[in-house]
Amino acid sequence: MPQSSIYAGTKTLLHEISLGAIQPDLSLPVSPKDLSFPTSYDLGPTRLVVPGSPPAWTPQDLPIVLPADSPAVDPRTVLPSCPLDALFRAIQITSPDLALDEFDLITDRKNLRALFDFIQNKKGDPHRIEAELVGGTLLFYLGWSASSYTNFPNRPTYGMNFERMFTGPLSEGTIQHNRVVTYVFGGLKVMVKYQADACLVSASPAVSTPPQRVPSAADVTPFGLHVITSGSLVPLRP
Repeated sequence: MPQSSIYAGTKTLLHEISLGAIQPDLSLPVSPKDLSFPTSYDLGPTRLVVPGSPPAWTPQDLPIVLPADSPAVDPRTVLPSCPLDALFRAIQITSPDLALDEFDLITDRKNLRALFDFIQNKKGDPHRIEAELVGGTLLFYLGWSASSYTNFPNRPTYGMNFERMFTGPLSEGTIQHNRVVTYVFGGLKVMVKYQADACLVSASPAVSTPPQRVPSAADVTPFGLHVITSGSLVPLRP
């Protein structure tokens, strides 16, 4: 969960890496290979719908007046104690034979953007990545960010109401649709989770979502998520 300072909760500084210490290896490929799409899911404070369905883009006549979001919801506050739990459970449902321990890095796309900005020497908002090494797999979690909702409680946001107005509905009880891709980049096998706001109906097959059943006690995770199997996997656009 985002904190009041980028150093909140940290202890001894182990090592500091300067931008000048990073040297490019021009022999490595710069394009991802072996792209695949193992899962997707809709996530809410207490509900996980797998594979879920991305909302359809529904343009409206302009101009239009949007009210401010109330309350603003920071998706990072969902599952703060285990941010990748929903991803792993979705993988078990749609791609149960996928071996997670074969990956070198599992991360959210926002962390890759922060690293890319650092390498380009962009002076953007401070960003902290929290990491955990499990066997040979490095897990990147969303850490502190200066631009999080909780650091600016009085700043109005309009993104959620914009999505409600211009896209079809999400699964009941969820606030975002997440998709997961895997690929090989620079010799590393990577799994990346990212949020998708909507899909173009003309570019994607029709998505039919059956009525959602009421989850039983056996469908509740230790973190309090009700797991529901519903929706359709919408493939990546060619």
